[in-house]
Amino acid sequence: MAIQPHVKLKSDTQKENPVTMEFNYGFGSDKEEAKPEPNYEPMVKRFRGSLVQLSSDIENRHEQRNEDLEIPAHYDFIRIRFQDQFNLKEYQRWYNDFGLAGVHFSEFNREGLFAVADEKLFQTFVKGIEQFIAKESGEVNNAEYPARIRFVRDFRLLTTSEILSYEERTPLMFFQLIEFPVGSPESVAIYQKLEEYLQENAYEFRLVEEGSVLEIHGASQERIEEIASNFDIVLSITSSLATTVRPSELNTVERSYGFEINNADEELPIIGILDTGISSETPLASILLKDDRFNLTTTSVFVDNANDGYGHGTSVAALASLGREPYLTNFEGEYPAHAKLLSMKILDANSGFLSIAEVISLLKGAKQEYPEIKIFVLTTCFPAPKPTNEGFSSYAYKLDKFTHENDCLIFICTANNNNASAQLGYDLNYFSEEDTNLCTPAESMNNVVVGAAADNLSTGVFEGISKGREFPALYSRKSHLDLSGLLPSNKQNKQLFRPDVIDAGGDYEQSGFFIGVGENASIEVLSANPAFGFYKDSGTSFSTPLVANTAVQIQKKYPAISAQTIKALIVNGASLENIRFDDNLRPFQNKTVGNGLVKPLRSLNSSDNEITFVIEDKITPDQMKVFPLNFPTYLTAGNLGKSIGLLKCTATLCFSFEPVMNNHLGYCPLQMAFSIFRNHSGTQILEKEEDIKSKLKSSWSQNNRWKQKPIPASNTQKISFSISEKDLKDEELTFKLAVHCLVNSQLLGDTKKYAKEHPFSMAITIEETLRDAKKTGKLYAEMSAINEVENITELESDAGIDIELENE
Repeated sequence: MAIQPHVKLKSDTQKENPVTMEFNYGFGSDKEEAKPEPNYEPMVKRFRGSLVQLSSDIENRHEQRNEDLEIPAHYDFIRIRFQDQFNLKEYQRWYNDFGLAGVHFSEFNREGLFAVADEKLFQTFVKGIEQFIAKESGEVNNAEYPARIRFVRDFRLLTTSEILSYEERTPLMFFQLIEFPVGSPESVAIYQKLEEYLQENAYEFRLVEEGSVLEIHGASQERIEEIASNFDIVLSITSSLATTVRPSELNTVERSYGFEINNADEELPIIGILDTGISSETPLASILLKDDRFNLTTTSVFVDNANDGYGHGTSVAALASLGREPYLTNFEGEYPAHAKLLSMKILDANSGFLSIAEVISLLKGAKQEYPEIKIFVLTTCFPAPKPTNEGFSSYAYKLDKFTHENDCLIFICTANNNNASAQLGYDLNYFSEEDTNLCTPAESMNNVVVGAAADNLSTGVFEGISKGREFPALYSRKSHLDLSGLLPSNKQNKQLFRPDVIDAGGDYEQSGFFIGVGENASIEVLSANPAFGFYKDSGTSFSTPLVANTAVQIQKKYPAISAQTIKALIVNGASLENIRFDDNLRPFQNKTVGNGLVKPLRSLNSSDNEITFVIEDKITPDQMKVFPLNFPTYLTAGNLGKSIGLLKCTATLCFSFEPVMNNHLGYCPLQMAFSIFRNHSGTQILEKEEDIKSKLKSSWSQNNRWKQKPIPASNTQKISFSISEKDLKDEELTFKLAVHCLVNSQLLGDTKKYAKEHPFSMAITIEETLRDAKKTGKLYAEMSAINEVENITELESDAGIDIELENE
């Protein structure tokens, strides 16, 4: 079976006229008020408790204020949980009636933080709560209250203790600021006073404007608490502590290096390694860019002091550049590198204090100096797992914004869960615990988030505790999202999860009654110190650069494609085939392993019996685009020995977006979706399904029909289904790919900026599912012949020439 390059579908010519997107099969309810609880007694009880606590908290917070600071204005902030998603189109009514100005929406807009902008109007809200209690408790039967009070679940004050959301003070602290609507004069005055306060106390500080994070160096605990108690523009205060990702202290020395890189003179893609430096005393020196400008530490970017001299960034860099090949021959001999390395040193040890602003500055500087760079690796995370359904951090926001604006990808690990070693054995139920949630910034959406599989790339017997090499290692982390407690079942977006994929990171071993990192199941990695050569360990620090290596191989082979197309090819090639969770654990499968184990060769190449089409196109809001996919006649000749499930189709859509901070539901403002339909026109596809039956095997990749209360959107979507001979005959060997785009309706401010074309990328793989002896070797050539395609490799390949000859 010959290896073939992927092909690009000429979507500018192989297309039909776009149509205006409409749904004709019913809409979800967009009314603000959810179905009321049939028994109001629980609401009465909650409201009574909320009122008492609110009064006490307001009194305490006002007493904490230091009048000597002469702060020009003060606000109280009320956090309201709702019965259902809050419709931001109703926001003005809440402001007009209750004096509540919305400043931050979380839990996919089931919760909102409101500034009390008008104290008199806010008393109308309080009065409404009191009247509800009076009427629904039966105390005053004729009491009246605003109907929207029933939409409230409970409420509380944003207190000083809630703002102080860190366990340990560090030399660098992050102050997340509240973004007031339209930059009110009062909030500007408070911020200016805060700057004066910091200057008077001689604190070094920096405002990360996009994301509204104030980074303050050297503030004492007393000053931090004073800021939280007095300056009413601070939403939360967190630590800057970040750690490199590794689960144990075991380092088993193996041998000297014993290998060389044989293509250092080639023109290769560049990959940026944001880590603890890359040692220049290893064979990596020949592919290490001699550029020491990208450094947040006081030591050289070419020195890696982490892990007591074994290093961390060096190990990550070797996996990112060399990939899997050295493991086939036990790191002996000569190997080609897939990328050159840019050392971007952000820590000098296993942990440290990380400035978001400085990390972003490094990324921008690297992109400016090396415009061709598309791939970065980041295996440094904040140590605490994200609480379930917590919103997006400023760190993830800044990374998402950077990659959207610069057509690149950052490969981010989920972080390691060191507590996993306290388990007695391998039990996937462990992933039901909140402690196994991923860590910031792994909630990022525009980038690629990677977890760890148990595989250690060895060719010997697997000796880990996991159910197989493809299964997730217990130290890997899962998605922090759980929509089941927030949204009804028909609004659960099954495409919204992290990680995106998993790859080999090594496994724990069983030792008596305990588990931990040992010598046999861990992965062998390059040491920064020539005296050590190699050492063995396990972690998502190693799985993440392996996936980045697949990305740079794709970039090298198809240099003109976009970063999101690289992501689509990686996700589309990943497989869940050998990762079978028990039925009761199925809800954790995608949350733990994402789209499955990365298959580098499948992401990189097609074959005679399998073809991957790449689509790079643009779409405007409220538009649906339709692209025909043509199939060869030999598939319906009836002599293939199989008619059911003749082909398998796997398709992935990816796009990047400009994120929206402080709006959990609208963080991804674009609602794109796709599916593959019968041989129908765009108008027919939009008719009622019960009349036209246009669906082939799958519904839209995500359901966007709730226009006023949209589901939380995913920008990475994958579907897979089988195609039978009858399907092909019925549709005269043509199916239709449809892609549509909407703008999230729950956005405040000017939405006109979205009225433009938005790029998207797709990877669509069609493969024969015949037994090996029956495979025809025709699919790639014939599908290339009957669809309008172009070569996307750097040079015209022999495969492309063969295709042209066969077409004649």
